[in-house]
Amino acid sequence: MAGRTRKPRSSRNRRLAVLEMTTAAEVEAQWKQHLAHGGAYGAPGGKLHALVNLLIVGPAGMPIELPAKTVYCGADGTGYELTGFTAALKHELAEWVRANTAPDAAERAPTTKMQKLPREPKR
Repeated sequence: MAGRTRKPRSSRNRRLAVLEMTTAAEVEAQWKQHLAHGGAYGAPGGKLHALVNLLIVGPAGMPIELPAKTVYCGADGTGYELTGFTAALKHELAEWVRANTAPDAAERAPTTKMQKLPREPKR
């Protein structure tokens, strides 16, 4: 077993990194500073140079998942480079930003609240 090496990870086995923004202002700032330029910036944690699937969620509750690479890891946050960043992807991100910065974005978000179920009377 001494000569055995580990196989490289495939893209299907990428770690999932989540970037959640709760306000339109957060989405707008992320767009101007990072997303429009092929990057993203999130909470601290992660491994430098790791390939990840970056799941970005905004106030409208519409997630977008993008392949990325961790390029910065520090106590203040984690920086990602979107892999395969093209004009088409930038346009798709711009549409996502428009949907998440709309005035009624949070009102249109799907809810995860469970409906109250009626209880049967005790016997």
